[in-house]
Amino acid sequence: TYTDIKTREVPDWISYAGITSGLGMRLLLSIEAGHYGLLIRGVEGFALCAAIGLTLFYLGQWGGGDSKLLMAVGAVIGPRFNLDSPLVAFLANLTIIGGMYGFIWTSAVGIGEYSKVKQQIRKEYKAPLVGIIQGGLAILGLLMAITVSILFEEVALQALGILAALAIPSSFALYVIFGSIEKVCLIKNVAPDKLTEGDWIAEDIKHKGKLLCGPSDLGIEKEQIALLKKYKIKQVLIKVGMPFVPAFLVAYTITVMYGSLLRLFGF
Repeated sequence: TYTDIKTREVPDWISYAGITSGLGMRLLLSIEAGHYGLLIRGVEGFALCAAIGLTLFYLGQWGGGDSKLLMAVGAVIGPRFNLDSPLVAFLANLTIIGGMYGFIWTSAVGIGEYSKVKQQIRKEYKAPLVGIIQGGLAILGLLMAITVSILFEEVALQALGILAALAIPSSFALYVIFGSIEKVCLIKNVAPDKLTEGDWIAEDIKHKGKLLCGPSDLGIEKEQIALLKKYKIKQVLIKVGMPFVPAFLVAYTITVMYGSLLRLFGF
C-alpha cells in the first residue's frame, strides 16, 4: 500500500513471492497430510484470481501489479465455492470497498481541481449529443416515476420506483462528471525520461508514420521508452493510475476480522 501510494507501482517480487510461498506452503502441507487437496485449492484460487485479474487488466481497468497481487491472494487463501469461503468473502469485500474507495478517491481529486473540472463539465454539456441524451433520460425518468406512482399504491414501492427513476438521468450526469475529472486530473503530459515500465499511454505516439506506443499496448515497455528517447519525443500523454492496493488492504483486513460484507445485505 505504501509503495503503491508513493510510486503507483506494486513490485513484482511481492506478488511473485506471494504466489510462490502460497503454493509452496500448500505443497508441503499436502505432502505432510498425504493428500493434495490443499495444493489443488491453492491452484484453483490462483486460477480464479488470474482469470479475474487478467480480464480487468485487458479491459484497461487494472494495472498489471494489481492483477498479480490478486493472483497471490488467491494462491494463499484458496477457494471453497460458497459464501462462507474466505476467498469469496475477500472478492466480495474488494468489490464493495474498491467501488467506495474509487468513488471517494476520484471525487477528492476532482475537488482539488474544482475550477478546471467545472470548465470541462460545461464544455462536455455544450456538445449537442450530450445535452440530447441527458434531456432524453430526464424525460424517461419522469415518465417512469409517473408510471410507478399510478401502478403501485404502497408508499414504499412508490418511493423505490421514484428513486430508480431519478437514478436514470443522475447516472449519466455522474458519467459526465467523472469523465471530466479523468480528462482534467488523471491524464497528463510527461517527458519520456519520467516514464516507467507499465505506464498507460493515453494516445498513439508516432514517428514518421511508425507507431512507437499507444493505448493498445496495455502499458509501455522499456524498449518503447528507449525508442521515445532515441527519436527525441518531448512529451507523452499518459493516464495517471489510482493506487488501488489500499482497497486490497482494507478488504483483506475486513475479511479476516469480520468476514463478508454481504452479511450486511442479508446473504
